[in-house]
Amino acid sequence: MEKLAAPARATVLQTVAALARSTVLEALRSRLAWVFGCVALGAYGAAGFIGALALTETRQLQAALLASALRLVLAFLVAAFAAQSVVREADDRVRDLLLALPMPRHRYLAGKLAGLCAVALAGAVIFTLPLLPLAPTAQCLLWCTTLACEAGIVAGFALFCASGIGHATAALAATLAFYVLSRVMASIVLLAGHGAAAAASGSASALATGGAAGGATAGSASALAGGAVSATGTLTDGVARGLAHLLPGLDTFARTEWLVYGTGTAADLLLCLGQAAIYLLLLLAAASFDLSRKEIE
Repeated sequence: MEKLAAPARATVLQTVAALARSTVLEALRSRLAWVFGCVALGAYGAAGFIGALALTETRQLQAALLASALRLVLAFLVAAFAAQSVVREADDRVRDLLLALPMPRHRYLAGKLAGLCAVALAGAVIFTLPLLPLAPTAQCLLWCTTLACEAGIVAGFALFCASGIGHATAALAATLAFYVLSRVMASIVLLAGHGAAAAASGSASALATGGAAGGATAGSASALAGGAVSATGTLTDGVARGLAHLLPGLDTFARTEWLVYGTGTAADLLLCLGQAAIYLLLLLAAASFDLSRKEIE
């Protein structure tokens, strides 16, 4: 906070760095680093137990199960900390004190987001340590980097929700729903597309069958029914594809197959980094717009 005492002399980077540092210190004081470490140690112990049960491909099975579990745990911990931190600052009037300083409100959010991303990166690094003996080092680094990007997006969305809603529980629930939907959106699009294709095929079959069996009246009824089903399938497919364009493709981040089969490439890294940069900027802009509309007493 000493660096914020003279805002006239503070540059943008100095202000953002000071706010980020305070967020990281808050994470340390709340023993979040100890939680990360305990989870990593527990995962390492679980890896030994899984290895004792597996008959073949022991390391591959260990890496797959641990990576999936650690990925979910990190998303939950980062979302919970981000929501709790933002809401507590608002309730304790710390945010009001910071915003009373002569600096734009978006700079406060940028510093907060930078600190949350640093916490997410630290968690990703700690959670990668149990996987190093189980997978190639290069693939572990790729998995760690993309996991940090994913956790950063989760932290950014939690910041946006907590700043707008003002309740930690509701913000956490919304963030977890966003995370799960972003993870499964590709599968939903595939299912919706298959359903639309099946509905169109069924409509054509019903029209042909009705026309051959019952004449014009039956054919018209079959055509109407088939058209309604086809329109519903097309609408569902369109909605699913629209949501897929709005949400980040988190299914492409921190993929387990990279650790098991070593298929990760630099193109995967660039794709994840690009998505993370775009969505973090969008979330920061949305949170800044929402905060600018609020009256701070």
